Amino acid sequence: MRWNLDFEQAGDYELWAYIPGGRGKSTQARYEIHHAGQTDVVTRDQTSAADDWLSLGTFSFTASGDQSVALADNTGEPYTNADGVTIAFDALRIRPAAGPGNPDAGPGTTDGGPTAADGGNTDGVDAGPGNGAGGDKSGGCSSTGGGASWLLVLLAALWPAAVARGILNICMGNRTGRADLPLHGGRVPAWLSGRMSRLGRVIVEAIACEYGRAEVLRRLSHPFWFQSFGAVMGMDWHSSGITTSVVGALKRGLEPVRWELGIHVCGGRGKQSRKTPAELVTTAERVGFDGNALTRCSRLVAKVDNAAVHDGFQIYLHSFVVTDEGDWAVVQQGMSPERKLARRYHWLSTNLRSFVDDPHAAIDGEPNRSTIINLADHRAAASRDAQVELVNRGPDAVLPHLHMPGHHDMRQSNVVMSRLRGALTAAADRAPVDFAELLLTPGVGRRTVESLALAAEVIYGAPHRFSDPARFSYAHGGKDGHPFPVPLRVYDKTIGVLRAAVDRAELGNDDKLAAIKRLDREARRAERVARTGVSFDELIARERARSHRYGGRTVFGPTKPPRDRPEPQAKPQPRQLDLFSDGRA
Repeated sequence: MRWNLDFEQAGDYELWAYIPGGRGKSTQARYEIHHAGQTDVVTRDQTSAADDWLSLGTFSFTASGDQSVALADNTGEPYTNADGVTIAFDALRIRPAAGPGNPDAGPGTTDGGPTAADGGNTDGVDAGPGNGAGGDKSGGCSSTGGGASWLLVLLAALWPAAVARGILNICMGNRTGRADLPLHGGRVPAWLSGRMSRLGRVIVEAIACEYGRAEVLRRLSHPFWFQSFGAVMGMDWHSSGITTSVVGALKRGLEPVRWELGIHVCGGRGKQSRKTPAELVTTAERVGFDGNALTRCSRLVAKVDNAAVHDGFQIYLHSFVVTDEGDWAVVQQGMSPERKLARRYHWLSTNLRSFVDDPHAAIDGEPNRSTIINLADHRAAASRDAQVELVNRGPDAVLPHLHMPGHHDMRQSNVVMSRLRGALTAAADRAPVDFAELLLTPGVGRRTVESLALAAEVIYGAPHRFSDPARFSYAHGGKDGHPFPVPLRVYDKTIGVLRAAVDRAELGNDDKLAAIKRLDREARRAERVARTGVSFDELIARERARSHRYGGRTVFGPTKPPRDRPEPQAKPQPRQLDLFSDGRA
């Protein structure tokens, strides 16, 4: 098996091969290093490095891609049992060597034995290289006498960055962003988890119906959209639990329709993450794509974030979402208990354009006020590339990076108020005129339309609309009572309206889904003039005071009517809003 290497910077590099514990039985493993127009052969005793890095030496490489490291499967050793002598293969580690060949070499990886992250097989994901076609399914081994096919899982803790980019291209995927979140414990109550599954499913179905399956993957690969998606579901707007709960809700919600929808959620948290390879292979056998290739991608992505990045976050959740076409997105999360933080990583298969590369929705701007520079347009690719070179300090310097604050209460500084006011204004001023069909749904009132406006933005909004994920918590509150208790009546009505709209659209009648899309458009139009109005604190106080009317609930139980304080009064509304005077949610 061969590791193909592509260096943009010539120099001397140290090489190590990782040997999984109990797998390497060869005392004469033969490594061929093809470098700088020559080939060196080194022989190593794999039994001396169980669960450790085995040094191959230091070699000079040129700035080209026609170089490699190969591990031969014929060592010349005699058979010692019926299975022959096993050779272990796993990760290759490379770093610039200190000295004249690389005067600017950085520290690279740390010396010494591997950590749990280096070796894989942690609570995050079983990152071992087994389960390959013809390989030993219990680990990364091959018999020297059997001529078995090999499966290679490439892991690189590599410098310079150009080498890492070449390795990742083998997997046909790129990291698309990350999010740093306060680390919180707790569970999602049953009364919310079921609703999250139903709302998550209908939103995904709406996106797939409008834009296709690939758009679902693009959105899942964007950290700001993902956080907004979780917030509109009623999860805590800023905590690490939003990742686990959203991934779980999608897996449960899409399971009944995965074969007809063509979107499959594999993996999950802890033990569920280790089932990713088997779930991918099972799905591939029925759908027809290459399950083993996607398994390799899954493991490589997990290893890159778990070991090669060296950021101190141990992966404990790995979710691989794949479509019938074989396109995929990965959402995985690691934790750092010492820092009380979680870090979420997002990946997207490279044959899909990024959510931020020429997105379907236009950029908003006020006409005749200023020039809009749209660097997301495909015609701006050269400009984007030039800017990347200017900030070529590693991938995280240019990718979307969401950083959520540690405070649990939601504050006005966490939302773009003009956007929130735009949604509320569209619901109050335009809904009775433009959404008659929508409002004739039994029990649907202005409060539900406000939630629908935010859900509509999750379905139809452009990437830049999700810079303030906390705003989407106004749709259905949060299970811990921040910004206010989850309004179950409103939540159920939102699901019902979206469900009816998607069902009609699947039958060829998209009138209700068109109304949802129009609601999003009206909200953005209203945003341009909704520069002043009720304050954030007033909005939240009003929702808290009315929570009991909407079936408000938190993890601590149902909300009760306020006793000693009067309910905040809303501003006088136009007469057309008499439509809502019948107690609708």
